[in-house]
Amino acid sequence: MSAKDTADRTESHLRTLLRRHAPPALATEKTVVRIASVASWFTLPGGTLLFEKGDRSDAIYLLLSGLLGVLVPDTDGGERVVARIGPGELVGEMGCVSGQPRAATIRALRTCELLRVPWRHLEDFARVDPAMLTLICRTVVARLVGELDGKPRDFRPRSFALVPLGDALGGRKFVDVIVQAFSAVGSTHCVDRAAGKHMQTDEFFRLESTFDYVLYLADPGDEAWSRRCLRQSDVNLIIVDGADRPRGPPSFMSEMEQNIPSHLALTWRKAVVPGRAAAWIAALGVERHHHVRKPADIGRMARLLTGTGTGLVLSGGGARGLAHIGVARTLRDHGVSIDAIIGTSIGGLIGAGLALELDPETLIERVRRFARVSPLFDLTLPRQSLLAGRRLRSLLFDWFGDLRIEDTPIPFSCISANLTTGSLSAHRSGPLRQWTAAATAIPGVFPPVYVNGVAHVDGAVLNNLPTDLARESGAGFVVAVDVARGALRSDHLEPITAERQDIDRMTILEILTRVGSLGDRAEAARRRSQCDVLITPEVSAIGLVNFRAYRHAVDAGARATAAHLGALRLGCATRSAGNDSLKPSPP
Repeated sequence: MSAKDTADRTESHLRTLLRRHAPPALATEKTVVRIASVASWFTLPGGTLLFEKGDRSDAIYLLLSGLLGVLVPDTDGGERVVARIGPGELVGEMGCVSGQPRAATIRALRTCELLRVPWRHLEDFARVDPAMLTLICRTVVARLVGELDGKPRDFRPRSFALVPLGDALGGRKFVDVIVQAFSAVGSTHCVDRAAGKHMQTDEFFRLESTFDYVLYLADPGDEAWSRRCLRQSDVNLIIVDGADRPRGPPSFMSEMEQNIPSHLALTWRKAVVPGRAAAWIAALGVERHHHVRKPADIGRMARLLTGTGTGLVLSGGGARGLAHIGVARTLRDHGVSIDAIIGTSIGGLIGAGLALELDPETLIERVRRFARVSPLFDLTLPRQSLLAGRRLRSLLFDWFGDLRIEDTPIPFSCISANLTTGSLSAHRSGPLRQWTAAATAIPGVFPPVYVNGVAHVDGAVLNNLPTDLARESGAGFVVAVDVARGALRSDHLEPITAERQDIDRMTILEILTRVGSLGDRAEAARRRSQCDVLITPEVSAIGLVNFRAYRHAVDAGARATAAHLGALRLGCATRSAGNDSLKPSPP
């Protein structure tokens, strides 16, 4: 074969790669042909720098496979990863467009395949066809707008190392169910030791280019193969039998890239055993965990791992937050499954019950008892608050006992405001009743919750709709319920008129409850824009402390959710949510 034939074949292959991996703005045929004529394809081993902060911006890169990390200096003199870049992303275009040196250091977190396109050639093309440069500039602008709107670069892992400990898998059948769960989200291929031990790097690249997701099944009995699985992984999934004695990671994991996140799958023969998850998490040092009791749980885990899960965000709003129960009931009745929940204030309390898989009818009955023996009549000397909080603490103990956040079958988190630092705290672990008490500790109404000398109060003080935190759990489709919108407008302070609510009739509890959320007003509009579906039940007629109006609140939540069923179904269909009849994987 002549040198020209080789060059032609290489350029043809580069065109194929660009058509498959380039962002839509650069995937036009004319652009593909031009870029392929000047691009070079290379492999970047894990741990290798692509470029350093301050380097000259002389090329843009397209990541074909692998995982890149964006590093910035840390306070201790080292570096930390502030973002991860996955396949299909452009890298380095901002510096080229602005003419500035590289703003950050980029390093391969695992073996990467990239295309390099010299900027000088793109400038030459732009003189003939300015539209090409316009497309690149639009990519830059879209990224900047996304970051300003709180929607930064969306990294979704595509390559996973499955690391079983002991007899957690219970045979190949469990692996097949995991593959089917990933296949419900996108095309999936599993590589075990027998198939992958003698594969070359280019063969792994072809697999990762062909399938949406590739699962590498480690074998603890073969450390060399297991290390190779870790080197190919965007996320490590350690699989254990939750009933086993917790122990640390196997020795071959000590050499893995520290910036590759590790998750834990706890398998259970029946119900989750309280406290075991926390012990396993401490032993393995993982970032996230998933409870697996049945195929539906594996489906939820697959969606969260791939960033395609559905997240439910529940706001604060006093008694109006009981509308969250009506929302949950309607979602359940129409087959919309929720993969992760985050709440603040009353949203944290209701969200915790939903994360424990309490059905809405049970929650309504608990609320009925709550309303009958209200904790709002627990007066104390007003040194830190009007109410002592004893009845609320008793109620939380009745609801949650000694359960921990880690024990919830559906991943859950709640937020509180840290009075010591003036910052927001998101709680994904720890005693459930402790942190739901902190999340609902309305300043001036209930006393702060002190943990290790730090005072925590209602998270609504700083963030009454934490949509900006929802995607951290793996939610790609976010449903937010805002029950405070009618009372606390973000665009302007709507006066309280006689038609809406006579201010002279407001109790001090209602005033303090209302004041407790005023600090969030500046960011409220942006947070509402960060969700995919915003549900706003009409609950303005319900007093903020009128918990006896729970039936009206529940019905309002149901009606508001019914109005959004079309958008909810579309969002679920887009990422195959709620599909527990797992379809087979491709051949």
